[in-house]
Amino acid sequence: MTESKAYPYPLLRNWVDDYSQSKFTLNELEMENREGSIYLRVQLELEDDYLNEQLIDRKLAMAIEINCRDTLLSRWIPLTSFSEELKFGQGELCGKFSVQAFLVSLTDRTDFEPKGINHEFGGTGFELRIGDPVAISLIQDSAVNFTRKSHGDSLIVRQVENMGPFEYSVDTSGDSIVISTGEKAHYYYQALSSDKATKPNLFQSIYKDAVFFAIVALAENPEYQELSWGQSLVGKISALGRLIPDVNDVENINLLALEIVGPDGIGKVRNIGNG
Repeated sequence: MTESKAYPYPLLRNWVDDYSQSKFTLNELEMENREGSIYLRVQLELEDDYLNEQLIDRKLAMAIEINCRDTLLSRWIPLTSFSEELKFGQGELCGKFSVQAFLVSLTDRTDFEPKGINHEFGGTGFELRIGDPVAISLIQDSAVNFTRKSHGDSLIVRQVENMGPFEYSVDTSGDSIVISTGEKAHYYYQALSSDKATKPNLFQSIYKDAVFFAIVALAENPEYQELSWGQSLVGKISALGRLIPDVNDVENINLLALEIVGPDGIGKVRNIGNG
């Protein structure tokens, strides 16, 4: 990834002030498991007239980079439109993976002249080489088969801009469970998930909260059992010999959530401590 590199030209990143009003966004990912393949719907948004014109003139191109640590998949995928469905074969995506969108130059040039940029850059034209990024989205982290079932369920963790730095929220209304995080919360999420010794803490904190709210959602809305994550969670609850608790039985819901994440949470902490 390219966040830490300094660039001699304006680079559109929503968390940096190179541009005053423009935005480049990778929207919420949509995932579906069909006949053993994973279909990932990616949708980009670009709010900048000059860069949109450059796309139309084929001086710039869109692409995403996808990395899956569990399968060692690392792929750069050119996009021809702002919304595309990408197919991944069996075994290509498993567990956690990350997606980031890019806008890159298709030519060597000295006439890159974006509008509404920070005055510190000065001048009117900038030099680009083929492949230079001119816009970068925030990274979106996702996971396949969060509850270790085969129904194609998913958990998506994304950083959003309009939340407090340490806040996070859980949305269960779609086919994926979506955890939205503030900047600092996302940083600590990535730090915990990248280390075997600390990852179990995610299951005892953020992931446990996600399961808690998902159980509440099932109790309040029985129709959610038809969603991908709902099918898998119901299967997990049934495998434990449990029933979905009453929506007002908060203590029982919490205990069930802890039981579901326990093998990957406190159970892994115990094994690491004994190792």
